[in-house]
Amino acid sequence: MTTPSALAPKVNSYLNTLGVYISIDFITQCLEFIEEELGQEYKRKSEKQLQEMVFNVFLDENLHEIGVNGTDVAHPFKNVLDMHDKRIKGPAVLQIDKIVDISKPTEEQVDLDATDLLDEEDENEGVSLC
Repeated sequence: MTTPSALAPKVNSYLNTLGVYISIDFITQCLEFIEEELGQEYKRKSEKQLQEMVFNVFLDENLHEIGVNGTDVAHPFKNVLDMHDKRIKGPAVLQIDKIVDISKPTEEQVDLDATDLLDEEDENEGVSLC
């Protein structure tokens, strides 16, 4: 099995086909974490299995924190503000940071974090609310 840093570019290419554009540093750290967690089992994993594992880790991440718009990321949507009236080709991953009810005035909308809406003893702790 190849090292995490050697496998990272292949994982990156795979993720790009899914519309996922993240930094090589994040992918390498992810693979290193998986290797550390799995121990000897890591060596028995196929490249495809490791790619899927990195993708699954990605799904739980905050895109702002993992270098989506980093300098080493070939992201086709780096400047979304300049993309009005543009058609996006292929798959793309977007993170929704906030939802605004356009039927109400802005002044009436409260800016709460989803965790503010959960009780301390709520059985759904950790669930994001939209």
